[in-house]
Amino acid sequence: MGITYILIFVLLLHVYLFRKLIFKWNVFSVFFIATLIFSIIGILLFPFIKPFVYQEFWTFKVSLITDAQIIKTQCISVGGVLMVLYSYSLVLMFVHGKIITINHLKINVPIVDNLSKSNYYFILFCIAIFLFVYIILKRDTLIFGLFDGLIGRDSNALLSSRKSITSNYLYVIITYNLLPFLTIISLYVTINSKSSLNKFIFLLLLFTSIILILLLFQKRPLILFLLCFALAGYVFKKHSNFKKVKKIRSRKYVIRRFIFIGLSLFFLLMLLYYSRN
Repeated sequence: MGITYILIFVLLLHVYLFRKLIFKWNVFSVFFIATLIFSIIGILLFPFIKPFVYQEFWTFKVSLITDAQIIKTQCISVGGVLMVLYSYSLVLMFVHGKIITINHLKINVPIVDNLSKSNYYFILFCIAIFLFVYIILKRDTLIFGLFDGLIGRDSNALLSSRKSITSNYLYVIITYNLLPFLTIISLYVTINSKSSLNKFIFLLLLFTSIILILLLFQKRPLILFLLCFALAGYVFKKHSNFKKVKKIRSRKYVIRRFIFIGLSLFFLLMLLYYSRN
């Protein structure tokens, strides 16, 4: 426990010393804060909540985790994130001569649209064909995981379905990365276009991304996708080249709308997760 206290102190000290660098709207701050929230805080707090973990996650063999393994994991996690922090600071020193705080949301020039529409539609077509064929082949696994695992709360069904559905590496790459990325691109195209076809493609991609990520039977990918989607929507709306004449909406309205959509989908996921037969 003594090492855990030392690591917590060291981490909090660095967060305070580098607070101007960490709490800024840039890629590094998002990575650093997300790593703290989704990984390091849980690892550091694990020794303090052992009884709770043993009671709530009794289906997992948590007792096999030794104190030495916990300390080793904590040292690797904290040391790794601090190594990234110092490496980023050294790069800033080398490039700019000092540690500066970069705000990636502060864009002083219009966003340049250099999207190749032909490549964009070709990639969408190829992914659509692959997903259609793969989902048809794995339909029994998806139905089993959805009803028996996700809704029926059967952990064995969840693990079995997750293992089967993610056995294809191309499907994993498409679902985790390519499809969410193309959905955000489609959001940008829709915001800067009047075309009904682009709007239809965006809604179809958004619905497909949410459903397929949900069918990975994990919460984290969907939460991260919704956060990225909300942030991208805020940036695209703010720096849109297409000015809508019908309605002029404030920045607060746009932020509230994206937060509402994200929370609604999140609570839907929680409802499915905690539902029982």
